[in-house]
Amino acid sequence: NHASLVKRFFNIFDAFWVLKFVHFYRDNIQSNEKLLDCVNQLLQLNAGITLKSELEQLGFMRNWDKKRGSI
Repeated sequence: NHASLVKRFFNIFDAFWVLKFVHFYRDNIQSNEKLLDCVNQLLQLNAGITLKSELEQLGFMRNWDKKRGSI
């Protein structure tokens, strides 16, 4: 059932495993890129907008998340 799957998943993949994966992915698969550029790519694809600062992006994403429930 779903509840037991979620429980088992989070027993194995805790925050340390997630960080380990993120660092492996960054070092071996995906290069470091500026957050501003990556979020603007996401916003351009999904909302058709580009913002000038990370703070503007954060405000927009928080508001967007409230409207949609969760992304």
